[in-house]
Amino acid sequence: SETPDSCRLLLINNVIQSAISLNTGASKLEYTSLLQRNIDSIGNNPKTALILGLGGGVLANELSRKNIKVTAVELDARILEVARNYFFLDPAVEVIQDDARHALYQLDKKFDLIMLDLFHAETTPAHVLSLESFGKIKSLLSENGIMIINTYGYLNDKAAKGNLILFNTLQKAGLYYKVCYVGDKTHEDFRNFEIFCSVKPIPVNLIAQLEESIPTTSEINSDVRPVLEFANATAAKRWRYAYLKNYIRYIP
Repeated sequence: SETPDSCRLLLINNVIQSAISLNTGASKLEYTSLLQRNIDSIGNNPKTALILGLGGGVLANELSRKNIKVTAVELDARILEVARNYFFLDPAVEVIQDDARHALYQLDKKFDLIMLDLFHAETTPAHVLSLESFGKIKSLLSENGIMIINTYGYLNDKAAKGNLILFNTLQKAGLYYKVCYVGDKTHEDFRNFEIFCSVKPIPVNLIAQLEESIPTTSEINSDVRPVLEFANATAAKRWRYAYLKNYIRYIP
């Protein structure tokens, strides 16, 4: 879809997944801007990036403009076609059409950035965010590499259960993390989290870094017990309801 102010949107299940300016080709989404600013503030000077979940290819293009060699994994051939034909996907971006978890186990090179922006409908896929999967991702990170996960912004009540399991799983996998918020700082239905993870502690404070204390849980998400999608059910329902109620656009 396109808006009167020359913005092109990729909507999946009535949710805006990608948005670019037709005048500049640049992303119109806040999370892409925050992501890039925090990558710059960390200062690991990435040369290579792996993106799991291509979407419109907006993030891939933004990183490619910085002379970062980008490899992207996308399961859906239709999304890849849209990225190439309507969102100007840079031909320099290497695209692997595959399930993200399967693709991880076919890769044997190191990456300075690994971005996980994966949703099945409004639910994050448990098999890619498991203890075992994080172990594989660790092996693909360069010495100062950073993994970034985009997920819901809940820390309280039943909707927070999936996030708490995710944080504990990251710790059990031997990863340090810092959480940044995108959107409304205080209203959980109107924010997302960008989780910056690394094998070493990240030495700087990040832009929009979360100040709230994070509750704990003993549960983890593993291949043996893949609980994350069920644990995120309330979050997915609340997030979609709030999104459609407040942000749905009707494009003529």
